Amino acid sequence: MDLLKSYYGKRYSVAWKATGITNNSLAIPTDPGQMLEEMGNYFDKHLEHEAPSQKPLPVTAAACRAAAAAIFAAAEASKQSNVDAGTAQAAFEAAKKAARERLSALREELSHLIPDDSPLWYAFGFDRPIDAEDPTMVLHLAVTLGAVGSHSLFPHWDNSRYAYVGYRVTVTNANGGAVITEVLVLDTHAQLLDLPANTTVSITVTARGNDDKESAPCQPVTLAVP
Repeated sequence: MDLLKSYYGKRYSVAWKATGITNNSLAIPTDPGQMLEEMGNYFDKHLEHEAPSQKPLPVTAAACRAAAAAIFAAAEASKQSNVDAGTAQAAFEAAKKAARERLSALREELSHLIPDDSPLWYAFGFDRPIDAEDPTMVLHLAVTLGAVGSHSLFPHWDNSRYAYVGYRVTVTNANGGAVITEVLVLDTHAQLLDLPANTTVSITVTARGNDDKESAPCQPVTLAVP
């Protein structure tokens, strides 16, 4: 941009459109890929304006196109990674649903075969029907970052026993502990959107059971909002 200002001035004018800058401003766009592509075409027509020895990076048609290609490739890779993550999450949720249904069927069958106070329930991995149904603490909380500038985080965790009512996700400011938001969900994942940018937050999850029973918060995860 500084190189071209010597030819077209330091303020935007219609003459700048020939260089590929068509947004009526000399401000660098957030995604400059298309602008770099157009500037590559410009330098093809004006080889005398290239600066191959420019520091720290050369200014040439090839350099502009290479930078544009790198941006396009990174954007496509990011998009594909989001698709892959979504596909994996869907498969994970489907597998958990199938497992829950199978375990529910097993528990129902056992209820006709084993007394409510029998220790045999523990052998099958179940609490006894007469045991207290306090929701257990959430384990293995993990948080996926949203894209840069999205102000979004996507936590997920293991299923908690007796979380009949769902879960409470609490986001606090890591500096001071002020609550930023709380989200109530039924499943073992949540979407945290519109969080304050450039803020380090702490995320915890509690399991919510019947009769207003609620577990202690899980081990917090602390990270910066993208």
